[in-house]
Amino acid sequence: MTRLALRWCVAVGAFAAATATGLSLAWARSEDPARSAASVEHASPVREGAACRVGTSGPQAPPQPQAPQRRPGILLEFQVRAGGAPAGGAEVVLRRRLPFEAPDLRWKPAIRAAADQAGRASVGVDPGVYIASVSRKGFATERRYLEVPAGRSRIRFDIELVRCAALFGRTVEEGSGAAVPFAELVAVPDPIAASEEAPTPEEGRFAASSDSRGLFRLDGLASGRYQLIARAVGRAPARTSVDVPQDGELRLELPPAATVEGIVAGPDGRRAAGAEVALQSAGQRLLAWTGPEGAFAAEVDPGSVWLSGRRGDEAGALAQPLVARAGEVIRGISIRLGAGAALEGAVQGPDGPAARAIVQVTPSRSSGEAARAVAGAAGEFHLGPLAEGTYDVHVFHLDWPESRLHSVTLSAGEVRHLSLAVIAPGAVAGRVTDGEGRPVPGALVSAGPPADAMWKGRASALSDSDGRYSLGGLRAGLVQLEARAEDGLRFSRRIGKVRSQATEEADFALQRPGEISGRILGELDARLVEVSLLRSGAMADKERIEVPVDSSGAFRSGPIEPGSYRIAAHPAAAGPGAVYHSKLVVSVEPGALAHAEVPVADSWQSRPPGSAAERGTIGAAFEGSAGGVAISWVLPTGPAAREGLRAGDLLIAIDGRPAGNALEAFERSSGEPGSKVAVTVRRDGVDRSFGFTREE
Repeated sequence: MTRLALRWCVAVGAFAAATATGLSLAWARSEDPARSAASVEHASPVREGAACRVGTSGPQAPPQPQAPQRRPGILLEFQVRAGGAPAGGAEVVLRRRLPFEAPDLRWKPAIRAAADQAGRASVGVDPGVYIASVSRKGFATERRYLEVPAGRSRIRFDIELVRCAALFGRTVEEGSGAAVPFAELVAVPDPIAASEEAPTPEEGRFAASSDSRGLFRLDGLASGRYQLIARAVGRAPARTSVDVPQDGELRLELPPAATVEGIVAGPDGRRAAGAEVALQSAGQRLLAWTGPEGAFAAEVDPGSVWLSGRRGDEAGALAQPLVARAGEVIRGISIRLGAGAALEGAVQGPDGPAARAIVQVTPSRSSGEAARAVAGAAGEFHLGPLAEGTYDVHVFHLDWPESRLHSVTLSAGEVRHLSLAVIAPGAVAGRVTDGEGRPVPGALVSAGPPADAMWKGRASALSDSDGRYSLGGLRAGLVQLEARAEDGLRFSRRIGKVRSQATEEADFALQRPGEISGRILGELDARLVEVSLLRSGAMADKERIEVPVDSSGAFRSGPIEPGSYRIAAHPAAAGPGAVYHSKLVVSVEPGALAHAEVPVADSWQSRPPGSAAERGTIGAAFEGSAGGVAISWVLPTGPAAREGLRAGDLLIAIDGRPAGNALEAFERSSGEPGSKVAVTVRRDGVDRSFGFTREE
């Protein structure tokens, strides 16, 4: 088969690390600059002599629609120093993380300010989460997250610029070690990369290219850890974490890309020349076109890839995504076009038509985009042509949270009319007190989606002199709330629920945290065991605390909120669903260290990994969604899996009664081991009922 040239149309790279570790909370609560300092650590000096050349900025973000302007209410004051002296002329660039995201839109346009001769710069902003970039010629650019809470009129940050360091190395083929020329490299400071699923803005990354020998050099770096990714034509991406300054040359080995070859045929079975083929995965979207014989070929990153094709008013798609492996050539793919279907209608906001809303269609319960449209002035949209199949419809707007419509099934040639609505945000308000009921002023109260990245959709505020706070603009549904005293030694966390256009009450009584230390007992190799803690009254999975176990079987939780905790030991490779021991409960007192000994030998013999869910459940977890409550996870060998329940099913009722939220669903589906429970779910638009026997 003739391999055709690949045309890259859109490539949305996921330059984020999979874990969120090492984030520093950069905020200060002082109105008086003389006594204020941001709670961040200055970067330690690096060796001098490295040049501060500016690398290429990489792909530019798509144009961002302007949100309605609001008058900034908080003054950020930066005191910038470089080499121990005021950094006059330093540039401060701020980008705000959008509270509600749309495809390809994560950050607002940049706000810029220049420092005066005394190294001072001021910027007026609204509360929110920002990425700050502070630079001056001859010094490394300082990049960090700033959380700007409501409740103060001025906040000051001290920034110390250090001399530049460089990162250098070589891009080579995996296995052979041959040079890979002209690879594109992007480095992102680890605390930023670790918290972002979306591409980091230009101010938050460093970029360069390798030369014809595969050699590369990234300049202008401060000391610290970076996430580094390299991409090249014909190669799958190479990702690594690296410390700067480095010792010696860094080698990045790029594995071969996967290749997909196939044909597109029209409704009459004849090969379709000039058809567009979309190849999409979680972090990549590519377009290719068929040649005169209807053939196409494309290089894709390894992983799950969804394929669809269209020509004029015709459309078609594979029923299931492909699984591509590095270096693999997948041949014989055939996409059959038919009469294209379409979705059209209008999007309404809380106060009228939702102009500029983005309507996105994805394959049901899958990644990959089938179509996208921007709503007009009256909220109107049209999406097509679409292949017959089942889709999820997502509505995004810069001013409101995402809403979603699951499992819309289209037949060939069908035009379906939809009336869509965005969900107005809600709010949380309350009071922060200490253990004796006295107000705690200046406490940082934050709220955000419990399962998302730490900084995604997050809002925060400081409590006033009476301990009162208010957080608005929150996505309706489950939310993780946290209150932390200014001293950082007292905190409280919980999962709550936010309703659209309503204010929920949430009070906090802060106490000094305690800790749990203990040891795994038994013959089992301690390296194969992990320990998790679940506070009494908490929701499973969302509030579970994972605790590492060392080679001797010892573990220590670190600071946790006082209360009673259930301790579970489970296989390190299987996760918390496969439980060895789940009946041990330990009480943690404020400021105290509790001790626990967790036996696993008997449980290991009688309960092999993955055999049952924890404490009398059906073996399923729940999450909030725009449609209500959905099944988020099913234990492979639990009751839910055996009866055919699937992740993604929309929960309708438990024992004939609707569940208001995921926490209620978990509590009502749990019970005495051996007892019965009936669950009704909706899948592909059809309601299905299941009967389960709860297992311990």
